[in-house]
Amino acid sequence: MILLTVILLVSGYNILPIDFGGLPLDLAEDSTKLRTDAWLFALEDKEISPLSGGQLERGVQYQIMQLIYEGDNVFSKESLKTIKYNEEKLFNKTDYQNKLCQLIQTRPGENRTCKAPLSILRFFDGTYSGISPAFNDPHFDNISGVLYAAKMNNLSKAILNYHLGKDAKITKTKAFSPYTRSIIYTGWPYVGYTSTEDRKEDQSEKINKIIADTYVETFEEMYKDGIGELKFYYNSQAMFADAITRQVILDMMLAVASFLFIFLFMWLQTGSLWITAWAIFSVLSSFNITNLIYRIVFDYRYIGIFHVLSIFIILGIGADDIFVFMDTWKQSQGKKYKSLAHRLSDVYRHAAKSMFITSFTTIVAFLSNVSSPLLAISSFGIFSATLVTVNYLSVILFFPTVVITHHLSRKGQCCCCTLCCCKSSSMANIPTESKENLETDNSSREKKTFSERIIDFFGGWFFRNIIAHKIVRWVILVIFLVFIGVSIGFATQLEPAKEQTKIWGPDTNWGKVDDLNQNAFVKSQEDFVVVVTIIWGLKEQDRGECHHTDYKCKGKTVFDRSFDMNPPPCQTAMLDFCKNLKTLPENKINSLKLRRSEVTGEIETECFLERMDEYLEDEGKSARYPNGSDFSLVINSNKMRKLMTYNPQLYNVSLLPETYYRYFEIGIGFFLTNGGSRRYAETYDFKKYGDLIGGAADPTLQQNASRNQNFQGNKYGHRVAYVGISINTTLNPVALGYQEGLPIYREWEKFVSDQVKCI
Repeated sequence: MILLTVILLVSGYNILPIDFGGLPLDLAEDSTKLRTDAWLFALEDKEISPLSGGQLERGVQYQIMQLIYEGDNVFSKESLKTIKYNEEKLFNKTDYQNKLCQLIQTRPGENRTCKAPLSILRFFDGTYSGISPAFNDPHFDNISGVLYAAKMNNLSKAILNYHLGKDAKITKTKAFSPYTRSIIYTGWPYVGYTSTEDRKEDQSEKINKIIADTYVETFEEMYKDGIGELKFYYNSQAMFADAITRQVILDMMLAVASFLFIFLFMWLQTGSLWITAWAIFSVLSSFNITNLIYRIVFDYRYIGIFHVLSIFIILGIGADDIFVFMDTWKQSQGKKYKSLAHRLSDVYRHAAKSMFITSFTTIVAFLSNVSSPLLAISSFGIFSATLVTVNYLSVILFFPTVVITHHLSRKGQCCCCTLCCCKSSSMANIPTESKENLETDNSSREKKTFSERIIDFFGGWFFRNIIAHKIVRWVILVIFLVFIGVSIGFATQLEPAKEQTKIWGPDTNWGKVDDLNQNAFVKSQEDFVVVVTIIWGLKEQDRGECHHTDYKCKGKTVFDRSFDMNPPPCQTAMLDFCKNLKTLPENKINSLKLRRSEVTGEIETECFLERMDEYLEDEGKSARYPNGSDFSLVINSNKMRKLMTYNPQLYNVSLLPETYYRYFEIGIGFFLTNGGSRRYAETYDFKKYGDLIGGAADPTLQQNASRNQNFQGNKYGHRVAYVGISINTTLNPVALGYQEGLPIYREWEKFVSDQVKCI
């Protein structure tokens, strides 16, 4: 088996598919999961045009590093100076500046620079001076005045709230908060990939490694020692993954400690290094055999964090089976047998039966997990059940040969394989039957082992004075009946956890960060919340070709071919829906948990049709068009032909075939590209709304038009494949439990079904 494993590894076969970076607890075939995947992976479908619908923006990997400070008052002058020094040190790291920072361009023609951290410091360094001249106090001489000014302005207040603890007090004369937090942005430039190879490579693993290598050691030291008088906590997806990996390695080291303890204890119990060494080999080899069955026979391609638990499980179960066999073997010393074969047969029957009962119950317990739709749980169940089965077979098939070999060779020998020398002389020439009888006689005179003393205790004094005592035995039965009754009572009250499972303890950085983000800060616009996206043009993702254990498989995008934005009723209905979202009654807003903008007070939605309507209406007022030009929704051929005619640098109307009808695509292309601007990828509308739209080639138009015709470039010949409208909620996905989440989910399902069935 070991040779087979080595051959498979050398040949490149993924015999050990370890993946500690993710925990597949998704319902792979659930409708909501398939709808989400359809949205997330639609841009990766080959049918979608290369430059359509925000591909550059959504294809880029972004992350944030969150910094949290805790102190008596984080808004004191000394605390702000400490925060400033700390963030400048982190921001100016060479690897961050050269490899990690998110590049932005503040003005056309200027070089891109690293985006400054989102920090309370921005109110003092002049960054927000465009909002108010008060936001310029680099030496922190007027802290309360600056923060009070920020509190009084709706725009700056929306930014300020992210940095305020719940107990913060901001007045003209006082600025106090026990907590504040900042964000350092990481990622590749938003303008797109730098090469064809980058387009193929999964950037997330690359950037995660750079972030971890650059900051983990620094952040851990700051968490442990603090910075100045402030306590420090940090949060990052990359560093979180790194922490999990390191924790798994630590757990593996604990498994080694468990292994050493079991080795020494087994040596003490068996009195033989020979037996102990082969017993441990039997347990460890079970992993190799199990993995071959799990990977090749069952064709599972995932080994995760839960599987590490099986190491501790099998060390205990394997040791128990060895003890059962050895104790049964030792107890047989007091009996007379015709031959060694008869003795082994008797021991084998009793030990195999006892081990089978305990192993079988354990196997069934693990197999009960196999029916789970969650891959992490089902794969752990089948792996552990197979592991226990293999270990049992190893003990009953392989271990007896070890015991017999030791038995036949140990008499009269004294070596390091035993804890004490055997007292009998060599019996090589004595007949088997006499040899066994002599062994029985000698065994009574030999000093009893530790395990034999334990057996004598429970079979002697304990049995006579506890189990068989006429009063004590009834007391024991009553106690156990009461215990069982209480246990059943508590069991009837069991229910699923109302909160998300907390992986890390409260005394760790990760546990503390989770608690602080949920309970210590004012609600703000920067909070991580559930975003609901209503989608047209996509059906549920097709995972038919995905391997049943490949939870990272993206599946296949399935388009709704009947979707078309060109019919006027469709445009009108969708536009009305966007407007109605902002005028819902308060009870509906509360039931759907919609979030209002702290600046405008309106429901936070991103509906491209509203902005597109405004844009095209303003476009019609441009001096290049005749008076009275109207390009606003509803879009039709007359409006768009006029727009194309007066933009000859973009369109050649003479090339339009008589059958062409996709004028909505002309309008949306003009809107997203800011009237054909060459730098449209940097415009606000493209970045905000471009990722809500996907364009694809129109198979009915194999055209006689120019080769540069495409959906985003204002040429005709492409179609809108799908669109989406996103809506922010107040729900925190980290803290949201099923009890609160399920009713809200059902409310959303009903609302969307009622509202969009006519669109």
